[in-house]
Amino acid sequence: MENIIIRESIDHIYKKTMDTELKELLEILKGSTKKELALIKDISRLILPYLKK
Repeated sequence: MENIIIRESIDHIYKKTMDTELKELLEILKGSTKKELALIKDISRLILPYLKK
């Protein structure tokens, strides 16, 4: 039972952190043009595989 409570707490903290990160990212991208967003998406596709290693 204790492990379940700890797990739920960790999940909640992770979700809250991710929500905050996504809101900040959306705020940054809000004024971007379609061309800028496409460039960011392409760069992300190139970089992300290397960050996962």
